[in-house]
Amino acid sequence: MRKILLLTLSVIMLYTFSSCIKGGLGKPKASVHFKKIKKISLIRKSMTLGMMLNIYNPYPVGGSVRYVKMKFLIGNKQLTKVRFKNPKIRASGTAYNPFDLNLKFKDLYKIYKDYRKRDRIRYTVRGTVGVKIPGIGVLKLPFSHSGTLPTIRVSFKVKKFRVGKVRLTMADSNSQPGISLGGIGKALKKGRLPQPTVDVSFNLIVTNKTKAILKFANFKHRFNLGGYNILNGSTGKPISSTNNRFVYRVTNRIKLISSARAVFSRNRSNYKWSGTVTLQLPAPFGNIDVKFRKKGKLSW
Repeated sequence: MRKILLLTLSVIMLYTFSSCIKGGLGKPKASVHFKKIKKISLIRKSMTLGMMLNIYNPYPVGGSVRYVKMKFLIGNKQLTKVRFKNPKIRASGTAYNPFDLNLKFKDLYKIYKDYRKRDRIRYTVRGTVGVKIPGIGVLKLPFSHSGTLPTIRVSFKVKKFRVGKVRLTMADSNSQPGISLGGIGKALKKGRLPQPTVDVSFNLIVTNKTKAILKFANFKHRFNLGGYNILNGSTGKPISSTNNRFVYRVTNRIKLISSARAVFSRNRSNYKWSGTVTLQLPAPFGNIDVKFRKKGKLSW
């Protein structure tokens, strides 16, 4: 009796789906869409793309996704493998399944020998989704999507590092370049002691070495020299910006406490420049905050 009942239900479901298809509901479909550039790391030299796999099911019952086979191609070469966590399919509608694609800049440089001469590169995502619909079985849903990405190859440099002469400056005045002997006497009478300081100036240069037109804004960074922070904050507008090259001028007055005195007495030191900057990408990609880090040596 139970077998007869199950057989009867299966026949009814098959008849129902057949009627739905003939009635104009159509067939399930799959498609992939680019959403946004989620992350760019100038430290790890990588880019993360936010993508979406859409699975459309016109039938009034749901099903299950049995597999997703996908290739991400740039220049006919597969760059990364895609893994999904429990992709979904729903009844009478579209299920949206977000996923990420991670790219290494070094892989892009290898594929395109003329990477610096390009403003964009083309990619293709294609594959097949296997979905199981009750009463019908497993259906293979092909998909394909192509798009472009901006070329990014950013460099950071420190130039024209200058250290001025040691001066005596009042502790409560950062704008005073120096004081006279008479000024020192008046300060001592008021119980204020002058401090030795030194003026430091240098250029921070940021360049995108491709044809893509990029801009940089909202620098928030820290500049460490020999273990001593000589800059911790933000930088204003660049003093020059031409051909994807932006130059920022930094001037700062350093109080020569013991740690700073040890750094500047050597006339050379290692530096580490790190922080975040807003990368203004060409349309339609928008703006994105990226982290960066640059290490090197300076002498003065």
